[in-house]
Amino acid sequence: MNLQAGAHVTIGGNGTIMPYINPNSNNPMIGMLRVHNGSVQVFDGQNWSTWGPSYPSVGLDADTCELLTWCKQQRESQAQLEALMQKHPGLKDLHDKFEVMRILCERETV
Repeated sequence: MNLQAGAHVTIGGNGTIMPYINPNSNNPMIGMLRVHNGSVQVFDGQNWSTWGPSYPSVGLDADTCELLTWCKQQRESQAQLEALMQKHPGLKDLHDKFEVMRILCERETV
């Protein structure tokens, strides 16, 4: 299995995997795996080499996590504003006028 990171996704690894292990450790072949003292080892033809514990982990990068947190805060803020505008029609009127002015100003600068 091949994992690849993409935009906004990070992949790291650490932990333990349990691959197929040939039960004949008295006559090892190159590439044979075994568990010895809680570690996975591979036979290289001469010696048993210990593999560090490893497992893949997939997560979002820091910028994406920050952006998602910001988006959630904006959503909550927008919901609070919507509730206030329903309760106070004058606030809704002022908000609508502000949005019209914002759009006009943006068109002027383009």
